[in-house]
Amino acid sequence: MLLDGGTNELASVMPLAETLERLAPPRLAGTPRAAFVERLRGHLTNGVFSQAVEEAIMGNFAIDAEDRIAPHLTYENHLQIVHGLWEQRPPQLFAHVTCPTLIIPAELSPAETRAAAWLDRKRRAVAVAEATIPHARVVWAHDTIHDVQLQRPEWLASELVAFAREIRMRFDNHNR
Repeated sequence: MLLDGGTNELASVMPLAETLERLAPPRLAGTPRAAFVERLRGHLTNGVFSQAVEEAIMGNFAIDAEDRIAPHLTYENHLQIVHGLWEQRPPQLFAHVTCPTLIIPAELSPAETRAAAWLDRKRRAVAVAEATIPHARVVWAHDTIHDVQLQRPEWLASELVAFAREIRMRFDNHNR
C-alpha cells in the first residue's frame, strides 16, 4: 500500500536544497510538552485532534524529566530520509511491482496556489502509478490530511479490509 506517498518524483519538482528546506521537520528537541501539544491543537483543526491522536503523535517523542520533548527520529536522520526520497524515482519502479497495490492519496482542498500545484502534480503522479502498476487500485482520501491514519483510522481500516478481501477473492478464484 502507498499511503499518501510513493508516487511523486521530488527531483522533477524541485532541487534538492529546496526539498530539504521544505520537507525539513521543525526543530522540536527541548520544546516543553505542553507547548507542543497546544501547537498540535492549533495545527490539527477540523476535529482531527483528540486524546488518541495526541497519544499517537507523542509516541514519536521521548519526554525528559523536565517534561520537554525530543523526537525519536533526529533532525539529521529525518533529512537523510528526505534526501533518499528526493533521489528515488518512483515511476521507474512501478513496472517492477507485481503484487496487488492499494494507493491511497490524501486530498485537501488547496488553500493557496502552491498547494493547488502540488495537488495537481500528485494527481498526475497517482495516475501514472495506477496505469503502470499492473494490479493497482486507487482510493482517494478526500478532505483528509497527509496523516490519514490519524484523521480517518476507521475509514482507512475499512479500505484495507476491503482490499484484502478483494485480493483473497482473486486468489481463491484463481486456485479453483
